Amino acid sequence: MSPPNPRRYLVTFGFLAGGLLALAAAVNYFIDPFDYFGRNTLGVYISAEREAKLTGLRQHPRDAVLIGTSKAAMIDVSQVSGPAPFYNASLGGATPEEVIGLVQHVAPTAPLIVVALDFFQYTDRTPLQPNPFPRETWQRDFGYLFNLQGLGYAFTTVSGALRGKPPTLRADGSFDSTAWRAHNDRADPAALARIFDDREAQWRDFTFSPSRVNDLELLRATLDHHGVPYVVFINPLNAEDLRRIRRAGLMPALDQWRARVLRDFPNALDLADSAYSDPANFFRLDPVHFYPEVGADLLNRAVLPHAPKPS
Repeated sequence: MSPPNPRRYLVTFGFLAGGLLALAAAVNYFIDPFDYFGRNTLGVYISAEREAKLTGLRQHPRDAVLIGTSKAAMIDVSQVSGPAPFYNASLGGATPEEVIGLVQHVAPTAPLIVVALDFFQYTDRTPLQPNPFPRETWQRDFGYLFNLQGLGYAFTTVSGALRGKPPTLRADGSFDSTAWRAHNDRADPAALARIFDDREAQWRDFTFSPSRVNDLELLRATLDHHGVPYVVFINPLNAEDLRRIRRAGLMPALDQWRARVLRDFPNALDLADSAYSDPANFFRLDPVHFYPEVGADLLNRAVLPHAPKPS
């Protein structure tokens, strides 16, 4: 009996490994669960906002663009009447650095940029991101192509599409809030009280990042340099949240931040404490996010009338 041939095993292993990598590359490219390559036709069913929104900006070069945090991401921009259809490039948990990075990715042919600001973006509790959207390189492309985890995400994508499940993101970039509404829009006073108590504790420990607050000047300079007309506004805060913020002693710092926004953007709209702060405008168990239809009304009636007209 001849001894085992190590080379044969190595060749076999090489073919198997190469075949698996080739399968991963084909699936990750053509199904494209992250929508990184712009090939995804089934919809985004995974947490891939940051990849998908950059692709969306490239695919919607003549749309008006909304940029903000998850508050703005939930706005159904199909209900917004702007100078052109809107693309919602907002990101859950968007940092000030990411907002500036998104502005830099807006096509110069866009007729309008709308930036929605939230004070909690400017905390020092999250690390600074000097380069939130690294330049696309062949190394990054290969990282997405030969991503074995992507096979699982591709299965999730195909399975969701076959079952008729709504994608996480709509074609216009808006977050589909159907499941969120089912989970967070129900009456539970005791749970809501606990949520507000937790948020009040957060406000007692909240501190601003001076570096990020100073980045408001960089945001202004980036918008001015980009040359696309823009309008900036501060998102509404839930009236009960405002009451808790006052009780936590954070209101002076919040007011200073609001004044700083208005200093750097004299034409900005401050809606933090406004008619839109009515708790009835927010999900009943999510006092952070207002309803998508409220956001659309806010843009249509309060923000866009103050936006510069495209030339």
